[in-house]
Amino acid sequence: MKMQSNSILAWWIRNPIAANLAMLILIVAGSMAYMLTIEKEPFPTVRLPIMDVRMTWRGASPRDIEDQLVVRFEEAVKNVEGIKSVVSNAFEGRAHVVITGEERVDRRKFSDDIREKINSVNGLPSDAERPIVTERIKRDQMIRIALHGNIDELMLNKIAQEIRREVAALPLITNVDINGDTNEEISIQVTEQKLRQYGLTFSEIEAAVRNNSINTSAGSVFGETETFRLNVRNRAEKQVDFEKIIVRHSPDGAILRLGDVATIYDGLAISKRYSSFDGEVALLIDVYNGDYMNIPVMSANVREYIEEKVKRLPDGVNLTIWEDWNNAYQSRLDTIFNNAISGLILVFSLLLLFLQPRIALWVSVGIGTAFAAAFWLLPSFSVSLNMLSLFAFMMVIGIVVDDAIVIGESIHKQHELGHHGEKAALLGVQAVAKPVVFGVLTTIIVFMPMAFLPRQHS
Repeated sequence: MKMQSNSILAWWIRNPIAANLAMLILIVAGSMAYMLTIEKEPFPTVRLPIMDVRMTWRGASPRDIEDQLVVRFEEAVKNVEGIKSVVSNAFEGRAHVVITGEERVDRRKFSDDIREKINSVNGLPSDAERPIVTERIKRDQMIRIALHGNIDELMLNKIAQEIRREVAALPLITNVDINGDTNEEISIQVTEQKLRQYGLTFSEIEAAVRNNSINTSAGSVFGETETFRLNVRNRAEKQVDFEKIIVRHSPDGAILRLGDVATIYDGLAISKRYSSFDGEVALLIDVYNGDYMNIPVMSANVREYIEEKVKRLPDGVNLTIWEDWNNAYQSRLDTIFNNAISGLILVFSLLLLFLQPRIALWVSVGIGTAFAAAFWLLPSFSVSLNMLSLFAFMMVIGIVVDDAIVIGESIHKQHELGHHGEKAALLGVQAVAKPVVFGVLTTIIVFMPMAFLPRQHS
Protein backbone atom coordinates (compact mmCIF):
# COMPACT_ATOMS: atom_id res chain seq x y z
CA MET A 1 0.00 0.00 0.00
CA LYS A 2 1.35 3.42 -0.95
CA MET A 3 2.19 5.92 1.75
CA GLN A 4 -0.21 8.83 2.08
CA SER A 5 0.75 12.10 0.40
CA ASN A 6 0.40 13.82 3.80
CA SER A 7 3.03 11.56 5.35
CA ILE A 8 6.16 12.83 7.07
CA LEU A 9 8.17 12.07 3.91
CA ALA A 10 5.86 14.25 1.84
CA TRP A 11 6.14 17.07 4.38
CA TRP A 12 9.93 17.12 4.18
CA ILE A 13 9.86 17.00 0.39
CA ARG A 14 7.38 19.90 0.20
CA ASN A 15 9.39 21.98 2.70
CA PRO A 16 12.93 22.09 1.29
CA ILE A 17 13.94 25.04 3.49
CA ALA A 18 13.17 23.03 6.65
CA ALA A 19 14.97 19.99 5.23
CA ASN A 20 18.07 21.98 4.29
CA LEU A 21 18.09 23.75 7.64
CA ALA A 22 17.82 20.43 9.51
CA MET A 23 20.64 19.01 7.38
CA LEU A 24 22.84 22.03 8.14
CA ILE A 25 22.09 21.79 11.87
CA LEU A 26 23.02 18.07 11.91
CA ILE A 27 26.29 18.70 10.05
CA VAL A 28 27.30 21.57 12.37
CA ALA A 29 26.20 19.73 15.53
CA GLY A 30 28.03 16.57 14.46
CA SER A 31 31.21 18.49 13.67
CA MET A 32 31.10 20.35 17.00
CA ALA A 33 30.44 17.13 18.91
CA TYR A 34 33.38 15.42 17.22
CA MET A 35 35.75 18.27 18.04
CA LEU A 36 34.54 19.18 21.54
CA THR A 37 32.35 16.67 23.37
CA ILE A 38 32.92 13.12 22.11
CA GLU A 39 35.33 11.13 24.28
CA LYS A 40 38.14 9.56 22.26
CA GLU A 41 39.71 6.48 23.79
CA PRO A 42 41.14 3.16 22.54
CA PHE A 43 38.60 1.08 24.48
CA PRO A 44 35.50 2.07 26.46
CA THR A 45 36.03 2.61 30.18
CA VAL A 46 34.20 -0.03 32.25
CA ARG A 47 32.60 1.45 35.35
CA LEU A 48 31.17 -1.33 37.51
CA PRO A 49 29.20 -0.70 40.71
CA ILE A 50 31.94 -2.06 43.00
CA MET A 51 32.99 -0.36 46.24
CA ASP A 52 36.13 -1.13 48.24
CA VAL A 53 36.18 -0.52 51.99
CA ARG A 54 39.62 -0.60 53.63
CA MET A 55 40.56 0.03 57.23
CA THR A 56 43.86 -0.34 59.10
CA TRP A 57 44.15 -1.35 62.76
CA ARG A 58 47.80 -1.90 63.43
CA GLY A 59 48.72 -4.88 65.59
CA ALA A 60 45.23 -6.42 65.56
CA SER A 61 44.82 -10.12 64.81
CA PRO A 62 42.59 -11.35 61.96
CA ARG A 63 40.04 -12.53 64.56
CA ASP A 64 39.85 -9.05 66.12
CA ILE A 65 39.68 -7.47 62.66
CA GLU A 66 36.70 -9.68 61.83
CA ASP A 67 34.83 -9.10 65.09
CA GLN A 68 35.48 -5.38 65.51
CA LEU A 69 35.54 -4.15 61.89
CA VAL A 70 34.31 -6.58 59.23
CA VAL A 71 31.12 -7.67 60.99
CA ARG A 72 30.15 -4.07 61.71
CA PHE A 73 30.70 -3.02 58.10
CA GLU A 74 28.62 -5.94 56.84
CA GLU A 75 25.80 -5.09 59.25
CA ALA A 76 25.90 -1.43 58.21
CA VAL A 77 25.46 -2.05 54.46
CA LYS A 78 23.13 -5.05 54.50
CA ASN A 79 20.03 -2.91 53.85
CA VAL A 80 21.49 -0.87 51.00
CA GLU A 81 19.34 -1.39 47.89
CA GLY A 82 20.96 -3.07 44.89
CA ILE A 83 23.72 -5.09 46.59
CA LYS A 84 24.65 -8.23 44.68
CA SER A 85 27.41 -9.58 46.92
CA VAL A 86 29.66 -8.67 49.84
CA VAL A 87 33.10 -10.30 50.11
CA SER A 88 35.13 -9.57 53.25
CA ASN A 89 38.73 -10.35 54.14
CA ALA A 90 40.37 -9.98 57.55
CA PHE A 91 44.16 -9.75 57.56
CA GLU A 92 46.78 -9.01 60.18
CA GLY A 93 46.25 -5.34 60.98
CA ARG A 94 43.74 -4.52 58.22
CA ALA A 95 40.30 -5.23 56.79
CA HIS A 96 39.11 -5.24 53.19
CA VAL A 97 35.45 -5.45 52.17
CA VAL A 98 34.33 -5.58 48.52
CA ILE A 99 30.70 -4.62 47.90
CA THR A 100 29.33 -5.38 44.41
CA GLY A 101 26.09 -3.88 43.14
CA GLU A 102 23.56 -5.18 40.65
CA GLU A 103 24.27 -4.56 36.95
CA ARG A 104 21.63 -1.88 36.38
CA VAL A 105 21.95 -0.05 39.71
CA ASP A 106 22.51 3.72 39.70
CA ARG A 107 26.26 3.87 40.35
CA ARG A 108 26.27 7.34 41.92
CA LYS A 109 23.42 6.58 44.33
CA PHE A 110 24.92 3.19 45.17
CA SER A 111 28.29 4.80 45.90
CA ASP A 112 26.77 7.53 48.07
CA ASP A 113 24.67 5.02 50.04
CA ILE A 114 27.67 2.80 50.79
CA ARG A 115 29.81 5.75 51.92
CA GLU A 116 27.02 7.04 54.15
CA LYS A 117 26.51 3.66 55.83
CA ILE A 118 30.23 3.00 56.38
CA ASN A 119 30.89 6.50 57.76
CA SER A 120 27.98 6.14 60.19
CA VAL A 121 29.42 3.04 61.89
CA ASN A 122 30.03 3.81 65.59
CA GLY A 123 32.13 2.09 68.22
CA LEU A 124 35.17 1.39 66.08
CA PRO A 125 38.49 0.95 67.93
CA SER A 126 39.94 4.33 68.92
CA ASP A 127 43.47 3.39 67.83
CA ALA A 128 42.34 2.28 64.36
CA GLU A 129 42.53 4.51 61.31
CA ARG A 130 39.40 5.84 59.62
CA PRO A 131 37.75 3.56 57.01
CA ILE A 132 38.54 4.44 53.41
CA VAL A 133 35.71 3.91 50.89
CA THR A 134 36.59 4.02 47.19
CA GLU A 135 34.76 3.23 43.98
CA ARG A 136 36.54 0.69 41.83
CA ILE A 137 37.10 1.85 38.26
CA LYS A 138 38.98 -0.26 35.76
CA ARG A 139 41.95 1.74 34.52
CA ASP A 140 43.80 0.90 31.32
CA GLN A 141 47.31 2.01 30.48
CA MET A 142 47.26 4.53 27.64
CA ILE A 143 50.87 5.72 27.42
CA ARG A 144 54.07 4.21 28.82
CA ILE A 145 57.19 6.36 29.22
CA ALA A 146 60.63 4.88 29.89
CA LEU A 147 62.97 6.96 32.07
CA HIS A 148 66.44 5.48 31.62
CA GLY A 149 70.10 6.31 32.04
CA ASN A 150 73.38 5.26 33.61
CA ILE A 151 72.90 7.01 36.96
CA ASP A 152 72.31 6.09 40.58
CA GLU A 153 68.97 4.32 41.16
CA LEU A 154 68.06 6.64 44.02
CA MET A 155 68.51 9.68 41.79
CA LEU A 156 66.54 7.98 39.00
CA ASN A 157 63.77 7.25 41.50
CA LYS A 158 63.59 10.91 42.57
CA ILE A 159 63.47 12.10 38.94
CA ALA A 160 60.68 9.59 38.21
CA GLN A 161 58.63 10.92 41.14
CA GLU A 162 59.09 14.46 39.85
CA ILE A 163 58.03 13.46 36.32
CA ARG A 164 55.01 11.60 37.67
CA ARG A 165 53.78 14.73 39.46
CA GLU A 166 54.39 16.94 36.41
CA VAL A 167 52.70 14.53 33.97
CA ALA A 168 49.69 14.18 36.31
CA ALA A 169 49.32 17.98 36.15
CA LEU A 170 48.99 17.97 32.35
CA PRO A 171 45.50 18.63 30.87
CA LEU A 172 43.18 15.57 30.72
CA ILE A 173 45.65 13.42 32.72
CA THR A 174 44.80 12.44 36.28
CA ASN A 175 46.13 8.91 36.83
CA VAL A 176 49.88 8.32 36.57
CA ASP A 177 51.87 5.55 38.21
CA ILE A 178 55.49 4.43 38.33
CA ASN A 179 56.26 0.84 37.43
CA GLY A 180 59.52 -0.78 38.52
CA ASP A 181 60.35 1.75 41.22
CA THR A 182 61.68 0.80 44.65
CA ASN A 183 60.48 2.39 47.85
CA GLU A 184 62.86 4.82 49.45
CA GLU A 185 64.10 3.70 52.85
CA ILE A 186 66.12 5.11 55.71
CA SER A 187 67.87 2.33 57.63
CA ILE A 188 69.47 2.72 61.07
CA GLN A 189 72.23 0.21 61.78
CA VAL A 190 73.62 -0.16 65.29
CA THR A 191 76.41 -2.54 66.25
CA GLU A 192 76.60 -4.39 69.55
CA GLN A 193 79.97 -2.76 70.16
CA LYS A 194 78.45 0.74 70.01
CA LEU A 195 75.65 -0.25 72.35
CA ARG A 196 78.11 -1.52 74.93
CA GLN A 197 80.38 1.49 74.50
CA TYR A 198 77.59 3.95 75.36
CA GLY A 199 75.61 1.66 77.63
CA LEU A 200 72.50 1.72 75.43
CA THR A 201 69.81 -0.77 74.45
CA PHE A 202 67.80 -1.15 71.26
CA SER A 203 64.69 -0.07 73.17
CA GLU A 204 66.26 3.26 74.10
CA ILE A 205 67.20 3.97 70.48
CA GLU A 206 63.74 2.96 69.30
CA ALA A 207 62.09 5.20 71.88
CA ALA A 208 64.35 8.14 70.95
CA VAL A 209 63.41 7.85 67.27
CA ARG A 210 59.72 7.43 68.02
CA ASN A 211 59.53 10.35 70.46
CA ASN A 212 61.64 12.80 68.48
CA SER A 213 60.48 12.12 64.92
CA ILE A 214 56.79 13.03 65.07
CA ASN A 215 54.12 15.26 63.58
CA THR A 216 51.22 15.70 65.96
CA SER A 217 48.63 18.10 67.28
CA ALA A 218 49.28 19.47 70.77
CA GLY A 219 45.83 20.95 71.38
CA SER A 220 44.58 24.52 71.40
CA VAL A 221 45.12 27.70 73.36
CA PHE A 222 41.94 29.75 73.83
CA GLY A 223 42.28 33.53 74.06
CA GLU A 224 39.68 36.20 74.59
CA THR A 225 39.30 36.97 70.89
CA GLU A 226 40.87 34.04 69.05
CA THR A 227 42.01 30.44 69.33
CA PHE A 228 45.51 29.15 68.58
CA ARG A 229 46.12 25.56 67.53
CA LEU A 230 49.40 23.99 68.60
CA ASN A 231 51.07 21.55 66.22
CA VAL A 232 54.40 19.77 66.44
CA ARG A 233 56.20 19.35 63.13
CA ASN A 234 59.41 17.52 63.94
CA ARG A 235 59.28 14.42 61.77
CA ALA A 236 62.68 13.37 60.43
CA GLU A 237 62.68 13.01 56.66
CA LYS A 238 66.36 12.89 55.64
CA GLN A 239 69.54 11.24 56.83
CA VAL A 240 70.81 14.43 58.48
CA ASP A 241 67.53 14.79 60.40
CA PHE A 242 67.92 11.33 61.93
CA GLU A 243 71.57 11.92 62.76
CA LYS A 244 70.57 14.95 64.90
CA ILE A 245 68.04 13.02 67.03
CA ILE A 246 69.09 13.18 70.69
CA VAL A 247 69.37 9.76 72.31
CA ARG A 248 70.63 10.78 75.78
CA HIS A 249 71.47 13.85 77.87
CA SER A 250 74.35 13.44 80.32
CA PRO A 251 74.34 15.21 83.74
CA ASP A 252 77.33 17.24 82.65
CA GLY A 253 75.41 18.62 79.68
CA ALA A 254 76.87 16.33 77.03
CA ILE A 255 74.49 15.25 74.30
CA LEU A 256 74.57 11.85 72.61
CA ARG A 257 72.99 11.92 69.17
CA LEU A 258 71.81 9.06 67.00
CA GLY A 259 74.55 9.79 64.48
CA ASP A 260 77.15 9.10 67.16
CA VAL A 261 76.01 5.54 67.86
CA ALA A 262 74.44 4.39 64.57
CA THR A 263 75.15 4.34 60.87
CA ILE A 264 72.24 5.80 58.92
CA TYR A 265 71.64 5.04 55.24
CA ASP A 266 69.26 7.07 53.10
CA GLY A 267 68.60 4.98 50.00
CA LEU A 268 66.31 2.40 48.43
CA ALA A 269 64.82 -0.69 50.00
CA ILE A 270 66.19 -4.04 48.90
CA SER A 271 64.29 -5.29 45.86
CA LYS A 272 64.49 -8.40 43.68
CA ARG A 273 63.15 -6.52 40.66
CA TYR A 274 65.32 -4.91 38.03
CA SER A 275 64.18 -2.85 35.05
CA SER A 276 66.31 -1.88 32.08
CA PHE A 277 65.81 -0.13 28.75
CA ASP A 278 68.45 -0.44 26.01
CA GLY A 279 70.84 -1.81 28.60
CA GLU A 280 70.36 1.13 31.00
CA VAL A 281 68.66 1.25 34.40
CA ALA A 282 65.05 2.25 33.78
CA LEU A 283 61.76 3.10 35.43
CA LEU A 284 58.42 3.04 33.61
CA ILE A 285 55.91 5.87 34.02
CA ASP A 286 52.42 4.72 33.04
CA VAL A 287 49.59 7.10 32.13
CA TYR A 288 46.10 5.65 32.66
CA ASN A 289 42.70 6.63 31.37
CA GLY A 290 40.69 9.14 33.39
CA ASP A 291 37.04 10.06 33.78
CA TYR A 292 37.13 12.03 30.51
CA MET A 293 39.26 10.68 27.68
CA ASN A 294 40.75 12.33 24.61
CA ILE A 295 43.68 10.11 23.71
CA PRO A 296 44.94 12.27 20.79
CA VAL A 297 45.16 15.36 23.02
CA MET A 298 46.67 13.36 25.90
CA SER A 299 49.33 11.92 23.62
CA ALA A 300 50.15 15.34 22.17
CA ASN A 301 50.46 16.84 25.67
CA VAL A 302 52.77 14.06 26.86
CA ARG A 303 54.99 14.24 23.79
CA GLU A 304 55.27 18.02 24.09
CA TYR A 305 56.16 17.65 27.78
CA ILE A 306 58.83 15.02 27.05
CA GLU A 307 60.37 17.19 24.36
CA GLU A 308 60.79 20.04 26.88
CA LYS A 309 61.69 17.86 29.89
CA VAL A 310 64.55 16.06 28.14
CA LYS A 311 66.38 19.39 27.85
CA ARG A 312 66.36 19.79 31.66
CA LEU A 313 67.38 16.24 32.62
CA PRO A 314 70.90 15.43 33.91
CA ASP A 315 73.45 14.22 31.39
CA GLY A 316 73.01 10.57 30.51
CA VAL A 317 69.29 10.48 31.43
CA ASN A 318 66.62 10.27 28.75
CA LEU A 319 62.87 9.88 28.28
CA THR A 320 61.45 7.59 25.61
CA ILE A 321 57.82 6.80 24.71
CA TRP A 322 57.71 3.03 24.93
CA GLU A 323 54.02 2.54 24.16
CA ASP A 324 51.28 4.89 22.99
CA TRP A 325 47.75 3.66 22.30
CA ASN A 326 47.11 6.79 20.29
CA ASN A 327 49.06 5.22 17.39
CA ALA A 328 46.59 2.33 17.09
CA TYR A 329 43.65 4.67 17.67
CA GLN A 330 44.72 7.10 14.95
CA SER A 331 45.38 4.22 12.58
CA ARG A 332 41.80 2.95 13.03
CA LEU A 333 40.42 6.48 12.79
CA ASP A 334 42.36 7.16 9.58
CA THR A 335 41.01 3.92 8.12
CA ILE A 336 37.44 5.01 8.89
CA PHE A 337 37.79 8.46 7.38
CA ASN A 338 39.73 7.20 4.37
CA ASN A 339 37.04 4.60 3.69
CA ALA A 340 34.29 7.16 4.17
CA ILE A 341 35.89 9.71 1.85
CA SER A 342 36.75 7.05 -0.74
CA GLY A 343 33.22 5.72 -0.57
CA LEU A 344 31.71 9.16 -1.02
CA ILE A 345 33.92 9.89 -4.03
CA LEU A 346 33.18 6.48 -5.56
CA VAL A 347 29.42 6.78 -4.97
CA PHE A 348 29.34 10.32 -6.34
CA SER A 349 31.34 9.30 -9.43
CA LEU A 350 29.18 6.26 -10.21
CA LEU A 351 25.92 8.11 -9.63
CA LEU A 352 27.21 10.94 -11.79
CA LEU A 353 27.75 8.50 -14.63
CA PHE A 354 24.39 6.77 -14.49
CA LEU A 355 22.02 9.25 -12.78
CA GLN A 356 21.44 12.96 -12.84
CA PRO A 357 24.23 15.13 -11.31
CA ARG A 358 21.77 16.71 -8.91
CA ILE A 359 20.72 13.34 -7.53
CA ALA A 360 24.35 12.23 -7.24
CA LEU A 361 25.20 15.37 -5.25
CA TRP A 362 22.36 15.11 -2.76
CA VAL A 363 22.85 11.38 -2.23
CA SER A 364 26.49 12.03 -1.31
CA VAL A 365 25.55 14.90 0.98
CA GLY A 366 22.96 12.66 2.65
CA ILE A 367 25.60 10.05 3.44
CA GLY A 368 27.78 12.64 5.16
CA THR A 369 24.78 14.04 7.04
CA ALA A 370 23.92 10.57 8.39
CA PHE A 371 27.38 10.16 9.93
CA ALA A 372 27.36 13.73 11.29
CA ALA A 373 24.06 12.97 13.03
CA ALA A 374 25.61 9.83 14.54
CA PHE A 375 28.52 11.87 15.97
CA TRP A 376 26.02 14.32 17.44
CA LEU A 377 24.05 11.57 19.21
CA LEU A 378 27.01 9.59 20.61
CA PRO A 379 27.54 11.73 23.76
CA SER A 380 23.81 11.59 24.55
CA PHE A 381 24.08 7.81 24.90
CA SER A 382 27.43 7.96 26.79
CA VAL A 383 29.21 6.30 23.87
CA SER A 384 32.80 7.27 23.16
CA LEU A 385 34.67 7.13 19.89
CA ASN A 386 36.72 4.00 20.54
CA MET A 387 37.97 0.90 18.73
CA LEU A 388 34.59 -0.82 19.07
CA SER A 389 32.42 2.10 17.98
CA LEU A 390 34.81 2.83 15.11
CA PHE A 391 34.43 -0.79 14.00
CA ALA A 392 30.66 -0.26 14.06
CA PHE A 393 31.10 2.79 11.81
CA MET A 394 33.12 0.63 9.41
CA MET A 395 30.26 -1.88 9.28
CA VAL A 396 27.50 0.65 8.62
CA ILE A 397 29.37 2.57 5.92
CA GLY A 398 28.34 -0.09 3.42
CA ILE A 399 24.73 -0.14 4.64
CA VAL A 400 24.34 3.65 4.45
CA VAL A 401 25.95 3.82 1.00
CA ASP A 402 23.78 0.97 -0.33
CA ASP A 403 20.58 2.57 0.95
CA ALA A 404 21.57 5.95 -0.47
CA ILE A 405 22.20 4.42 -3.89
CA VAL A 406 18.91 2.48 -3.83
CA ILE A 407 16.88 5.60 -2.96
CA GLY A 408 18.73 7.75 -5.49
CA GLU A 409 18.21 5.17 -8.26
CA SER A 410 14.51 4.88 -7.37
CA ILE A 411 14.01 8.65 -7.71
CA HIS A 412 15.90 8.61 -11.02
CA LYS A 413 13.60 5.87 -12.27
CA GLN A 414 10.56 8.03 -11.53
CA HIS A 415 12.15 10.81 -13.62
CA GLU A 416 12.49 8.40 -16.52
CA LEU A 417 8.82 7.46 -16.13
CA GLY A 418 7.86 11.09 -16.70
CA HIS A 419 7.47 12.35 -13.15
CA HIS A 420 9.35 15.46 -12.05
CA GLY A 421 10.22 17.52 -8.99
CA GLU A 422 8.43 16.79 -5.73
CA LYS A 423 6.29 14.03 -7.23
CA ALA A 424 9.30 12.08 -8.54
CA ALA A 425 11.07 12.40 -5.16
CA LEU A 426 7.99 11.30 -3.22
CA LEU A 427 7.18 8.33 -5.48
CA GLY A 428 10.81 7.26 -5.58
CA VAL A 429 11.18 7.27 -1.80
CA GLN A 430 7.80 5.57 -1.28
CA ALA A 431 8.76 2.75 -3.61
CA VAL A 432 11.78 1.67 -1.56
CA ALA A 433 11.04 3.08 1.91
CA LYS A 434 9.80 -0.17 3.42
CA PRO A 435 12.66 -2.38 2.17
CA VAL A 436 15.23 0.21 3.31
CA VAL A 437 13.68 0.64 6.78
CA PHE A 438 13.24 -3.08 7.38
CA GLY A 439 16.74 -3.78 6.08
CA VAL A 440 18.18 -1.43 8.70
CA LEU A 441 15.91 -2.83 11.42
CA THR A 442 17.01 -6.41 10.76
CA THR A 443 20.64 -5.36 11.18
CA ILE A 444 19.78 -3.58 14.46
CA ILE A 445 17.90 -6.64 15.73
CA VAL A 446 20.91 -8.90 15.11
CA PHE A 447 23.15 -6.79 17.35
CA MET A 448 20.49 -5.73 19.89
CA PRO A 449 21.17 -8.61 22.36
CA MET A 450 24.68 -7.22 22.91
CA ALA A 451 23.13 -4.18 24.59
CA PHE A 452 21.75 -6.43 27.36
CA LEU A 453 24.96 -8.29 28.15
CA PRO A 454 26.35 -7.81 31.69
CA ARG A 455 28.87 -4.99 31.71
CA GLN A 456 31.84 -7.14 32.68
CA HIS A 457 31.19 -9.35 29.62
CA SER A 458 30.17 -6.68 27.08
